[in-house]
Amino acid sequence: MNKIIFIVASVLIAVGISSAKQHYYSVTQTAHTPQPIERVITPTAAAAPVVAPIEEPPSTQASQPTTCREAIDAVWPTALREGAKIVLVHENRSENIAAEGVVNKDEYASKDWGCFQINDHWHPAYFSQGDWRDPVWAAQYALKIYEGRQASEGNGWRAWYAVQGVLW
Repeated sequence: MNKIIFIVASVLIAVGISSAKQHYYSVTQTAHTPQPIERVITPTAAAAPVVAPIEEPPSTQASQPTTCREAIDAVWPTALREGAKIVLVHENRSENIAAEGVVNKDEYASKDWGCFQINDHWHPAYFSQGDWRDPVWAAQYALKIYEGRQASEGNGWRAWYAVQGVLW
């Protein structure tokens, strides 16, 4: 009986921690841009004529994602976005667009770069065909890696060793 209670309590604690982490990431990654105050009316200014604020026309261009998370939302299919964000958190840790990994302990002395920590030895096209510091390019290239691994092995997440035991 004690064993069952311990297991149930452990599961509840794990779910609570997972929920807290998800809430933390959603809160800390939400961009907030305060809207400018066009006019402040004070009691002495109330009698002055009211001038309508000048409205600027809406932008015709969609804004370019500026964070790794925004790029995932813009590029990855909805069903895969949470997995891509898990990769981002486990691989990059700081979610830094220009993250530069340490030299790997492999025979190539390779390094991992950017949002998804893409390896410079195994993915030279990532560096030659685009700017690795661009979060949209990183998300597009990571999706290509995922799709290739999914087609060849049946599990696209296996391309990222840091999510072993989490996504594969």
